[in-house]
Amino acid sequence: MNRRFGRGVALSVVIGELALRSLPLPVACELMARTTVALGPKVLKLRKMRRNFATAFPELDDGALDAVVRRAMANFGRLLAEIAHMRSFRDGRRGAELHLHGRMPQPLGPRGNAIFVGAHLGNWEVVPFLLARHGHRLTIVQTPVGDRLIDARLMAGRRLTGATYVEKVGATRACAAALKRGESLALLADSRVDHGVEAVFFGQRTRFTDFPARMALRFGCPIVVMDCWRARPGRIEVAFHEPIRPEDFTGPEARQEMTQRMVTAMEETIRRHPDQWFCNKRRFAPPSRKADQDGGTVSALAERAAESSATG
Repeated sequence: MNRRFGRGVALSVVIGELALRSLPLPVACELMARTTVALGPKVLKLRKMRRNFATAFPELDDGALDAVVRRAMANFGRLLAEIAHMRSFRDGRRGAELHLHGRMPQPLGPRGNAIFVGAHLGNWEVVPFLLARHGHRLTIVQTPVGDRLIDARLMAGRRLTGATYVEKVGATRACAAALKRGESLALLADSRVDHGVEAVFFGQRTRFTDFPARMALRFGCPIVVMDCWRARPGRIEVAFHEPIRPEDFTGPEARQEMTQRMVTAMEETIRRHPDQWFCNKRRFAPPSRKADQDGGTVSALAERAAESSATG
């Protein structure tokens, strides 16, 4: 994350955190929504965000693209205000509401655990409260923002969830140990990566981490894609897709097939709430030369995943 972003968010989150916490949650949300819309062009990579939306939703004209970017920035502002009220989400007070939409997926892995995967959608920070409420002990993979003050404040709120947070770099050992203990994993996986497997995302071939698929195949735990959206300021709804079960995949393409199913499900969640998708980093990249040769296979996997994916 660039320094201008760090300074801007530090100003909004660190310096203003106490003020936000003192306000009623709906008021704090709308104040931060207006603030981020106003400051967004100065401190965030809106050009990349606009390019991501243009790629994902080519039917949008310039005016519609500008509008969805503004709404996405307003959603991010509400997220910042809700982070300041993390204790309220834990305790279910002061207008903070966290609801399960539908049902929890069952059955899960051999020890009742799963690998929960989501996109940067709605308010992803409060979902661990709901998972804990339903009996899941969690290890969560996170990537530091890169600003010391921001990371410290984020971790102060995250510790309230009771989950164990591990940094993305070098997380494999800690995650393997957690699954052996019967814990569940949670991570955000809608970011493009330099290594992994190629999958079709909004009609584009790009790389995604195959870490969830590798862990699922190794430990026999299903991948469960989460859908998280804000129904109104302070009210977060969470739904879960049907588990992607490792026993349904065999052979050398198992990791790619599982990853494609996961990516297809995440795309569905974003399509339902596009203006709550925080995508200020480059999500799409030109396919590799090998992908040009294997494009038919990747596209076929995407079609198969789209047919099989369903929301519970």
